[in-house]
Amino acid sequence: MKTVDAVSKFGSKSRLAKALNISKSSVTQWGDEVPELRRYQIEDIIMKQSSDSGKAA
Repeated sequence: MKTVDAVSKFGSKSRLAKALNISKSSVTQWGDEVPELRRYQIEDIIMKQSSDSGKAA
């Protein structure tokens, strides 16, 4: 997963960092590719958000 794609899914580096409970500077240090374990975390968060938004209120 490209870092720019992960950032775009969350809207900003700050929002992505907050979702992962890490600093914005950590996200900046990733370079072009999201580290493998962070990729799994991001995919998990996105899946949970998708399932939560699909539930009727």
